[in-house]
Amino acid sequence: MKVLVTGGTGLVGEETVRRLLDKGIEVRLLTRNAERDAAKLGPGCEPSQGSVQHQKDVEGAAEGCEAVLHIAGIVREEPPDHTFAAVNVGGTRHLLDEAERAGVRRFLYVSSLGADTGTSDYHRSKLDAENLVRTFSRDWLICRPGGVYGPGDETISVLLGM
Repeated sequence: MKVLVTGGTGLVGEETVRRLLDKGIEVRLLTRNAERDAAKLGPGCEPSQGSVQHQKDVEGAAEGCEAVLHIAGIVREEPPDHTFAAVNVGGTRHLLDEAERAGVRRFLYVSSLGADTGTSDYHRSKLDAENLVRTFSRDWLICRPGGVYGPGDETISVLLGM
């Protein structure tokens, strides 16, 4: 089995990729620094260079994959290059289009706790992306994790350290 993973170098994604690889699942890692990131994660991790916010970077990335695990997203905007609309919503749209084209069987989207009740631009972007995922023609799953912490997180571990 091969899975296309976005966001595989973040706090949630890196551990997820390691566990997939440990189970013998091949991973195609879509990231801006694909060669370096895939090498760091080890054998079975295939690099795919690009950013989810650019449709041309996503084209062909899901070819031969049975599933897409879309974790990539931003929690803070850095206009004009990195906005919620471009990354969280547009990136999801690009991946869904690619998954449909490639005949991927499952699309798993990691959203955010509060996407359905939050009023921030971030939460609205996650809900907009969820609504896109619900249009996928095959199996889909939306996950809304709560507070995520571990080595490298910017909130909980810092507070615990205090």
